[in-house]
Amino acid sequence: MITESDREDKKILEDVQNGHTAGYRRIVEKYQARIYSLARGMCGNSDTAKDLAQDIFLKTFQKIGTFNQLSLFSTWLYRLARNTIIDFLRAQKKINYQTMSLSHCKDTTGTNPDPHSFTHSHYEISVLEAIDFDKTMDCLSNEYRELIILRHQIGILPSEIAAVKAVSVDSVKSKLKRARQIMERCLRNAPSQISNSYVKAGAVK
Repeated sequence: MITESDREDKKILEDVQNGHTAGYRRIVEKYQARIYSLARGMCGNSDTAKDLAQDIFLKTFQKIGTFNQLSLFSTWLYRLARNTIIDFLRAQKKINYQTMSLSHCKDTTGTNPDPHSFTHSHYEISVLEAIDFDKTMDCLSNEYRELIILRHQIGILPSEIAAVKAVSVDSVKSKLKRARQIMERCLRNAPSQISNSYVKAGAVK
C-alpha cells in the first residue's frame, strides 16, 4: 500500500532527478536515523556507523538518477544501505552471514542452543521492548541481527524486508520468529537485561 510518506518521497525524487537537488536534504533528514540504526546494529560501532551512513547517502545521491520508481524509494535505499554495509564488513573480514554468534547464550553444557527447539512465547514483543538490544543481539547471527534491526528498530514490514533482501515474505517471517526465540533464550540466561520497570508492570511473566 502506498502511504503519504511514499508519495512525499516520490515527489522529492522527481524534483531531484529534474535538477532541484536542494530537496535531497529532506531525504537525508527523513532517513538518516534509520540508516544509522541499521549501520550501528550491523557493524557494532557508532563512529563507523556514522561514516557508513554518510557514505550511503553520498552513494544514494550519486545513484539517484538510476532509481526508476518501480519499487518504493525506501526499499531501494535500504537495499543500497544494506549492500554498502555488508561490503564494508566483508572488506574488514568481520562477517560470515551463515555463522552463528551465540557467545552470550551458551547452554550450561557449553553447546549452542538450537533455535528450532525453542517454544514461541506469548510475551515475545514485550521481551523485545524490554531487553538491552546491544547486549542481547550478540546472541544472533549477522543475518538474524539484520532482520531484527529492520523489523523492530527501524520498523519495516516483513513484505518490504523481503523486497530489500530479495527473499520471500515467508522466509522473512520464519527467520524473524527464530531470531526472537533466540533472543528470548538469551534473556532467560541473562535476566538482568530485563528492565525492572517492565517486570514490575507485569510485561514479562
